[in-house]
Amino acid sequence: MNDRRQQYYFVAAEGYLNAGQYDQAVAALKRAYALDPAYNEAAINLASVLILAGREAEAEAFLEERFGSRIIGDEHYARAYAQRGNFAKAVLVWEDIVRRSPESAESYAELGVAYARAGRIQDAVRSIEETIRREPRFEPNGIELIKAIRAGQLTP
Repeated sequence: MNDRRQQYYFVAAEGYLNAGQYDQAVAALKRAYALDPAYNEAAINLASVLILAGREAEAEAFLEERFGSRIIGDEHYARAYAQRGNFAKAVLVWEDIVRRSPESAESYAELGVAYARAGRIQDAVRSIEETIRREPRFEPNGIELIKAIRAGQLTP
């Protein structure tokens, strides 16, 4: 169906989010999702906003029902968890992303930053080193990032 009316709810939800009205954003996205539950963007938006609203258990139950897993390798979720300060969950999501796309140097870099923010310094360094191995042009930035990680500049 992918009813265009869903877009209106997405816009409304964004406005509510910008105003810090998380419950209203969730309600708008639940309406959008109800219009066409098969539309992945509606499901992704709803789960992401549930996480941002601090309703992680509800988001994870929804993800499990919709996709068959509580942790889904999608950067929207990783960013939502990180924004809420739940870096351990952000790490789990980035690990799943890397597992699904091991050729992506960018995913290793994101995972490295998530590890650093979760306080897993050695894992962070290894992930950035893997980024450099996969994308040699990243080496100067990667070396600087590793220095910042070791100096504790990326921890929460």
